[in-house]
Amino acid sequence: REFLQRLQKMGIHTAMESSLQAAPAELQKVLPYLDQIYADCKLFDCALHRHWTKQDNEQIKENIRWLLQPRFREKVVIRTPLIPEITATRENIASIAGFLQSCWQGTRYELLNYNPLAAAKYPLLGTDYCLDKNLPRYTLAELEQLAGFAKRAGLQQVSFER
Repeated sequence: REFLQRLQKMGIHTAMESSLQAAPAELQKVLPYLDQIYADCKLFDCALHRHWTKQDNEQIKENIRWLLQPRFREKVVIRTPLIPEITATRENIASIAGFLQSCWQGTRYELLNYNPLAAAKYPLLGTDYCLDKNLPRYTLAELEQLAGFAKRAGLQQVSFER
């Protein structure tokens, strides 16, 4: 918090990228000193989230609800990293978008294209990669289709990283 305060006093833009798997009290300490907040919402379904991340997602959802209240929501971008057959499904994208729309229809939602370079870091960490094979990035047409699922769920501000 003190570091962010100093940066803001110096006129330096501050940002945070987070999974939001944090106690609300800890987030509340730093949020007033952030200009931009990027938060992941990987999987909406609780059981799937627990299966793939080994973590519950109720705290994440609660933090997203809190962030999308009027005081902070203009600073927030919610993102879903697209992982084939895991996060990049119609059901997941539509569920996340429906949840975000229910929090605030103006939520900015970004889909992050699959990164095939990610597979190389897992052996360095001594863990297995979540996919049996490394797949290519999504095409523009595929990204537009996935973004369409979010738009049909009611979100207006949906973008994607090519």
